[in-house]
Amino acid sequence: MKTNFDENFLSLVINFSDGYNLILKENFDKINLLIEENFKKNNYEILIISNTSNEDDFSYLKTLVSKYENIRILFVEQIVNPEALFAVGIESCIGDLIITLDMSLHPVGLIENFLKLYKNDGYELIIGVQKDLLKSKNILKTMLYRFYYAILSFYTGKKINFAISTCRLFSRKIINHFINKKNIYQTFNYFTFYPGVRIK
Repeated sequence: MKTNFDENFLSLVINFSDGYNLILKENFDKINLLIEENFKKNNYEILIISNTSNEDDFSYLKTLVSKYENIRILFVEQIVNPEALFAVGIESCIGDLIITLDMSLHPVGLIENFLKLYKNDGYELIIGVQKDLLKSKNILKTMLYRFYYAILSFYTGKKINFAISTCRLFSRKIINHFINKKNIYQTFNYFTFYPGVRIK
């Protein structure tokens, strides 16, 4: 069990781009309450990576910042994929613990599950899995995912699970390793390969 868990500072990194913005608006209060309950010393930040130019979205984010003191927003001008957005957030976050949350794929309750695994079992890198892919009856979709990750595994020399997701928890040790050697990690999925720590 991790001692002094309450001393940790959490950075929750959330993607706010087209297709993800409505999900955040519907779930933000629930997310904020869950974080407050686990970090009672107010030692957390919610880092929203915005990749949208919609005026309504901008107004919504402006309202969030005025209402909550623990929010930071990074605006990414160029349209990029969600994995790249999370990488931007990870390089900018200040937490001892970092969780990247893809609300289109995972329930908000996953945050609490990740925190328990870190606090009780000492995992420093926790990687979400898309169970819908594992159980999918859409054979073509599953085959395409498997094919893509088989090629990626071949070229990297590392076996990558085709159903891994961008919803993950990292300790500061993992983040520092990534930032110091980011030229090695060209895709977000390579976080899977950090050696020498407990991984779930």
